[in-house]
Amino acid sequence: MPSADTKYSSAWNEISARIQARELVWVAFVSLAVTLIGVAASKDCNRFIGVGVGFAALWTAMFSRHHDMIIHLLADFQKDVAAKAPDSTGAPDWLPRYSGEASLQRKWRDYAQMIATVGTAGSALWLAYPAVDWSLKSARTWVFLLSLACGLSAVAMVLTTHRARKKFAQEWIMRKNGSAGGADIAFYVSNR
Repeated sequence: MPSADTKYSSAWNEISARIQARELVWVAFVSLAVTLIGVAASKDCNRFIGVGVGFAALWTAMFSRHHDMIIHLLADFQKDVAAKAPDSTGAPDWLPRYSGEASLQRKWRDYAQMIATVGTAGSALWLAYPAVDWSLKSARTWVFLLSLACGLSAVAMVLTTHRARKKFAQEWIMRKNGSAGGADIAFYVSNR
C-alpha cells in the first residue's frame, strides 16, 4: 500500500499535468479563433469561415470544464489523504489560508475565458453574418445558427463551471465535518 506522501505526490503530478493541458486548450482556442477571424476579415469570400469559432468555443469550454473538475477532485483527494495520514492533525494547514484566494483567482480565470469567448465568437459571427442568405433551405443558415448556439452554450458552461467547483468544495467540507453546515463552509466558499 503506498504511503500518504506517495499518494499526495502522485495526485499533485496529475494536477500539474491537468493544469498544463487546460492552459494548452485555452491557448489553442485563442490561436484558432484569432486565425479564423483574421481569415474571415481578409476577404468577403472568406467571411463564413468565422462560424468555426463558435464550435471551437464550445469545445474549449467542455475541455476546460473537464480539466477543472478533475483538478478539483484530485485536490479533494489530496485533502483527504492529508487528513487521514497517521501523523496528520486533520485538514491541511493551508486549506483555510489559501483556498479562498485560489478560488477567487479561478473565478477571474473564468471571467477572462467568458470575455474571450464572447469577444471572439461575437466578432466571428458578426463577420460571417453578411455571408448567410437566411433561407431555411440553406445549410449556411443552419450552420450559422448552430455556431451561435455553440457560442452561447460555451458561455453558459463557463458560468456553471464556477458553480460546480463551489458545490464540490461544499461537499468536501460537509464530508470533513460530517455535517451539512458550519463556519468552515462559509469561510471556504466566501470568495467563490
